[in-house]
Formats: sequence, C-alpha cells, structure tokens
Amino acid sequence: MTSARFPTIATLSLAAAGCAASASPPPDAPPAVAVAAVTDSAVSRAVVAAGSLGAVNESELAFAVPGILAEVRVRAGVRVARGAVLATLDPQAVAAQRSGAEAALEKAERDLVRARRLHADSVIALGMLQDAETAVTAARAQVDAARFATRTAMIVAPAGGIVVSIHRDPGSVLGAGEPVLRFAGTSGGTVFRAGLADRDALAIGVGDAAEVRLDALPDRVFTGRVRERAAIPSPGTATYATEIALEGADDLPRGLAGTATIVPKGVVAARLVPLAALLEADGDRGAVFVVREGRATRAEVRLGRIVGDRVVVLAGLDSARRVVTAGAAYLTDGAAVRELPR
Repeated sequence: MTSARFPTIATLSLAAAGCAASASPPPDAPPAVAVAAVTDSAVSRAVVAAGSLGAVNESELAFAVPGILAEVRVRAGVRVARGAVLATLDPQAVAAQRSGAEAALEKAERDLVRARRLHADSVIALGMLQDAETAVTAARAQVDAARFATRTAMIVAPAGGIVVSIHRDPGSVLGAGEPVLRFAGTSGGTVFRAGLADRDALAIGVGDAAEVRLDALPDRVFTGRVRERAAIPSPGTATYATEIALEGADDLPRGLAGTATIVPKGVVAARLVPLAALLEADGDRGAVFVVREGRATRAEVRLGRIVGDRVVVLAGLDSARRVVTAGAAYLTDGAAVRELPR
C-alpha cells in the first residue's frame, strides 16, 4: 500500500472553497477573479475500469461422478488448508452403486463360465461365447467406475486457500462435473479483475503500473501491475478481461468491488488546469470558467487523471488559455470580469 501517485476524479466537491473567501465586489464594478494559465503537457493517458478482487488460482470445484450432495463442511469466506475435505456425496448411494456393479460382475463371470462349457459341448455358437466375454469386460469397467466414485465421493482443497462461494445445498442431485463451490488458492497471489473497452484494452500492456481503490476501503490505495489482458472480448460483455496483480491484498476477502487506474507507458498531449479552477466535478465530468477578452464563459469539460495540483482536461477547453481559479462564486456565464494581479 502506498500513497496515490495518479488518482482519478472520483468525487470532487471542489466548488470553490477558496472562491467563497473573496470579498463581494462593489455593485458598480466587475467582480475580481484570480486567473491561471491552461498548460499543455505530455502525460500518460490513464485507463479507469471497475472490477473486483480475486485470486490468481481461482476455480470451480465439483465431483467427478454424479450423486446426492450429503454435506458441505465449510462456509463461504473461510480459509482452509490443502487436503481439507470441503464437501461429500451421500455414502449410501455411492456404496449401493459399487455393490450393484460388483454383483453384476459376479453374475457376468458365472455366465461366462457356463458359456465356455456350453460352447465346448457345441451347445452354443461362438458368437454367444464372445457376447459373454464382452459382458464380463463391461461389468469390470462398471466396477472400476464405482470404485473410482468411492474414492472421489468428496471434494478436497487442492491447496491452501479461501472458499469464495457455495453453489449447492445438501440434498441436491448433482451431475458429474457440476460446480459445488468456488475456491481461491492463496499461493498464487491476489489480482483485481476488470473488463476494458476495446479502445482502453489497446492502450495498455502487460507490466503497466496500476492503482486500485476498493469501495469498502476508500482510504487505502493498492499498487500493482497489469498481469494479463485477454486477446479476445468476453462473450456477452464485449470487454477484454484484464488482471492486475496487487501487492498487500492477500488477506482481503475475494469479491470486493473497486476501481482500477492503469497508466500506460506511452504519453499523449494533454491540457491541464489547476484543481482550484473546477467549479464542480462528478466522475469524469466537470465545469470551469474560461476568460477571454475580459469576460468569463462557463465551459463543460471532460476530465482525466490528477497530476499534482492540476487535472487533465480531455475535452471542452478548445483554444482557451486562461481559467478562473478564485472568485467564480460571483460569476454568471458571459459576465465581465476584472483580473487580480498575479
């Protein structure tokens, strides 16, 4: 966890705290305002995306054979050690399946002994003997499957980790491979998963620096780097799944929602204004007063990330070169203004 190096505009209630401190101008004179220059600079274009916390090694766990879910021995959110039993199938159903398979094998073997004797006495044809031999082979396969079911009638933790969620309740009839719970191993580390639009996905690359803010922990900033970016969009969302490997987040519950800010290695030309110039800001939208030829005009702007005491303006300034930083509380759109000495 480190202090923020490149925060975004999340909720800025900047509405001119310093502006209100100015004395009200005389009614017969234009209001006095402080003005600062708009600066042009080359900055990294930050990519912002919502997502949630997860684990590198995260998977759905299921039984390899069908059956009735007898018991789930854990709760969502608990930590478990490698090899811990997480869920079991109904042992009676598994035992009955094995007993039935073994009984069927015994009968098939008796039938084969009889078929061989009858074939030796020329009572039955060779085809009937071969059918009996095939029946024994099939019965042995059923016994092997039943014994496998006995060995796999429980789900065990493949590694030390956290039970993220439980999908089925005891008594549920399960098919082979049907997910019972979601498991996150802790050995591989923690990631923040987000879906990026195509334009943003093209702008970033593996290794780009990122910072993550979680909704539940607004005062903490987690640093990391892009670990993986999907080559094709996810079905349904048309976004590119992106993983950010985080530092210092291994002890947090999985699934926490938040926002990631990724800064690509490349730079783009951008316009910056002082934070004090913002009249208001909500997400990536805001407003400023620009000054041209002695008049102040309100401009709606689209905001990027914060750089020191300035904020990147992505659109809305056009050719404006100066913005009001104090005194905006007394302005109306298009009003004449008097600039204070710098």
